[in-house]
Amino acid sequence: MTNISLSERQNYIGGSEIAGLFGKSPYTTRYTLFHEKSGTISPQNLDDKERVQAGQFMESAIARWAQQAFDLKLRRVHRYIKHPSVGGFGVSLDYESVWGHTPWEIKNVDGLTFHNDWKNSGDEITHVPLHIRLQCQAQLACTGKSEHGLIVCVGGNRLLKTLLPRHEGTIKIMLDSIMQFWADVQVDNEPEPDFTADAITISRLYSNAGGGDIDMSANNRVNELVAAYDRASIDEKQAKQSKQALKAELLTLIGAADRVTCGDYTLIATPVNRQEYTVKASTYRGFRLTEKPAQNNKSEQLGQIIT
Repeated sequence: MTNISLSERQNYIGGSEIAGLFGKSPYTTRYTLFHEKSGTISPQNLDDKERVQAGQFMESAIARWAQQAFDLKLRRVHRYIKHPSVGGFGVSLDYESVWGHTPWEIKNVDGLTFHNDWKNSGDEITHVPLHIRLQCQAQLACTGKSEHGLIVCVGGNRLLKTLLPRHEGTIKIMLDSIMQFWADVQVDNEPEPDFTADAITISRLYSNAGGGDIDMSANNRVNELVAAYDRASIDEKQAKQSKQALKAELLTLIGAADRVTCGDYTLIATPVNRQEYTVKASTYRGFRLTEKPAQNNKSEQLGQIIT
């Protein structure tokens, strides 16, 4: 959520979009941003999504809790902050400190996501995912502040915090990339797509049918892609069958266990209700598999993002 309307967002690269310019966002890409900002596809409106709405309602409660737990004085920020010299770049803050106006970001993170992507020591966060560090650096770039506070509520019952220092090298690269991005939009210089990450965007761009019949038999690449697509469809069906068989054998070994630790993996098996075509409702065991994360380099500086 930002402090400007959806239509106005098209004119700015925001803090939560910055990571997409560098191919580091789990939510967007430079290719997708190019088409959203140039108007060839409509931007996603996440404000009406259940998870986003939940975060909006919980944000103020987490902030009040943090003020008491960490002896902070925070206030909600309602203004949109534009960069003083780079056009088309602006950010929305969650909160800022009453004295000094240090920006503070509030995040509500489920326990499994935190376990996989974050690190902490006591109530201090020691590792922050890259896309969030970039978001904080973007906010520091626009506010001119020297540090950024981050408060994370984990699983609804743990409260953690950290302060991220300003990193001038990252901010310079960020500003240069934003200016280049808007220059590319002006001359319609489309970025190269990532056919995996940008599959949905490409589908939206070419969603209109009715173009008639064409013969591309002489195009070797089209023939290669069609053949590969056919093989992938067969592999997909076989992989699904293989996955179901593996799951069935695992269930005979783990029985009614909800969580299984096995080597480098944790397997979570929980009951799930699903509507079926032929049965009104059925219950089955859904699997979620996570791999233990590699140890992070303890010498990493939280503020150092891009070199």
